[in-house]
Amino acid sequence: MNAIIESYLQGVSTRNVERIVSCLEVPQLSASYVSKVAQELDEKVHELLEKPIGYYVPFLFVDALYLK
Repeated sequence: MNAIIESYLQGVSTRNVERIVSCLEVPQLSASYVSKVAQELDEKVHELLEKPIGYYVPFLFVDALYLK
């Protein structure tokens, strides 16, 4: 499951995720299963982004790097 999530976060296509997971000697996964896991991850990320912080934060630093 972690390999699927990490691959998805890196922008790997569902077909390539299948290949990656098969190299890890995990039973074959379908593209629809990989898509389902990615969709669940998207929902959790959106839920986190919409959740209020809940307390006063004088500064919030966000740093990110996205390479494709």
